[in-house]
Amino acid sequence: TLYDLGMRRLFFVGIAPLGCCPLIRELNPTKECDAQANYMATRLNDAAVVLLRDMSETHPDFTYSFFDTSTVVLQSIRDPEAHGYKEVKAACCGLGDNNAMFLCSPASVYCDNRTSYMFWDVVHPTQATVEKLMKIAFDGSAPLVSPKNIKQLTES
Repeated sequence: TLYDLGMRRLFFVGIAPLGCCPLIRELNPTKECDAQANYMATRLNDAAVVLLRDMSETHPDFTYSFFDTSTVVLQSIRDPEAHGYKEVKAACCGLGDNNAMFLCSPASVYCDNRTSYMFWDVVHPTQATVEKLMKIAFDGSAPLVSPKNIKQLTES
C-alpha cells in the first residue's frame, strides 16, 4: 500500500459532477446535467471519504485532506455570476452545439473570454476554473475541504 511505502499525508481531489460537463450535457436530451452521472460521482466521493477516515483511524500518523470538488462546481453552476462565470454549460473551445461535440482543435470555435467560462473543452476546466478550485483547496474550510485544507496539511 501507499502507507507501507511511506505516505503519511494525502490530498485527495473528489470527482467533479461529471454529468455537468459539456459533453455529457450534449448527450442528455434535455441538455442539462445528467443526474445519473452525478450520482455515480457522488457515490465514489462518499466511498473515498469513508476510506480516508478509516485509514486515519487505523494509522494515527496518517493525515489527509479531501476536496469536495463536486459541491464547489455545483455551487458555481447554480449561481454562475456569484462565482465569476458567464458561461457554465458550453465549452470555450470546440465544435457543435455549445462547443460540446468535439475536442478543441485548430478548426474549433473559441470563446472571446475564457476566464468567464467554466469549461475549456468538452470535459476539461478552464485555467480560471482550476485557479478558483485550487484557491479553495489551499485556503478553504469544511465542508468544502476537510478535515484540513492543503495549507494546514502541509504544516502538519
